[in-house]
Amino acid sequence: MKNVIKHIARATVMALIVLPVGGIRLQAQDISGGAGRTEDIVGGVSGLVFRRPDNPTPQRLSVASQKERALERAGAARDAQSPRYSEAEEQYRLAARLDPKDPRPRAGLGNVLLDQRRYAEAVEEYNRVIKLEPKYSSAYFPLGYAYIALKRFPEAIETYNQLVRLKPEFAEAYNNLGYAYNQSKRYEEAIAACMEVIRLLPETGQAYMQGLQMKAEVLSQAYKNLGFAYTQLRQLDKAVESFKNAIRFDPKSVPAYFNLGNAYFEGGKYRDAVETYKETIKLRPNLAVAYYNLALAYLGLRDKPSALEQYEALKSLNPDMAKELYAAINK
Repeated sequence: MKNVIKHIARATVMALIVLPVGGIRLQAQDISGGAGRTEDIVGGVSGLVFRRPDNPTPQRLSVASQKERALERAGAARDAQSPRYSEAEEQYRLAARLDPKDPRPRAGLGNVLLDQRRYAEAVEEYNRVIKLEPKYSSAYFPLGYAYIALKRFPEAIETYNQLVRLKPEFAEAYNNLGYAYNQSKRYEEAIAACMEVIRLLPETGQAYMQGLQMKAEVLSQAYKNLGFAYTQLRQLDKAVESFKNAIRFDPKSVPAYFNLGNAYFEGGKYRDAVETYKETIKLRPNLAVAYYNLALAYLGLRDKPSALEQYEALKSLNPDMAKELYAAINK
C-alpha cells in the first residue's frame, strides 16, 4: 500500500494556476512540468500578480495636437463601462502614425490588445515601446505577463529582470519573476525572487498597495510560489511553512490549502494532509481533485472505508477521476 501511495503522489500542485503542463497521478495538478492532473482549480492565473496597465497620459496643452486628442479618445474608449476596444485600437494606431517615435501610442495599443488576451500582438507592441524608449518601465510588467500567458518563460524571466533593474523595489515584478522561474524549474532562483518580495514588503508598517494589489495579496502569492519551489526541492518543512504563511495572508486561498495538503502528503504526514484537504473542500466543495487526494491520504492512514467515502462523493463530480481512484483504492 505504501508503495502505491508514493507512486500516486509524485506531484504537488502549484497553488497557482493555469498555464497547466502536467502529467499523471496524485490528482494534484502540477503546472510546472511534473506529474499531476492539470485542472484549473481556481481560474485565472493565480500565483501571478496582474495589474491592468494604465492608459498613457496625454499631454495637457492649451491647444491639443491631433495626436494628443487621439490618445485621449483612445483612453476614454478603453475605460468606458463597456470598453470600446475597436475604437481604442483605431485611435492608438492613428496616434502612432502621427508620431512614430512616441512610445505612448504603442504602449496604449499593447494594453488594449492585452485586455483582449491577444497576447502575441501585445508582445509585439510592448517590444516596439521598449525599442523606442528602453526605460519606459510601464511596458515591462504587462510584457512579462503576456510572455507567461504564451508560456514563453525565458523571455518572461528576461523581461522581469530588466524591470527590477529599472525599479529595484517593484515587489510585484519579483513575485512574477519567481513564478516564471518555477515554471522553468529554476527553483533556487525562484526562492531568491520570492524572498525579495518578502524583504520589500515587511509585515509591519503602512498598508501596501500597488494598483489593485494589496500588500497581503502580493505576500500570499509570493509565499505560494515559495512553497512550490521548496516542494520541488523536497524541502518539505519549508514548503509547509510557506503555504501556511500564504494562508495567513489570504485565509480563503483554495490553492494555498490544496498545496499545503500536497506538501504534507509528500512528507508522509497523512493525518495533516487529511485535515488540510478537508479545509480545501470546505472552501471549494466541487473541487474534484481535493476529494481524490483526500482519499489517497486516507489510504496512507490505512483507512479504506473513508477513502471509499471520497470515491462516492467524487463519482458525481468527475466520473473518470472516480474510476481511477477506485482502481487505486483496490490495488
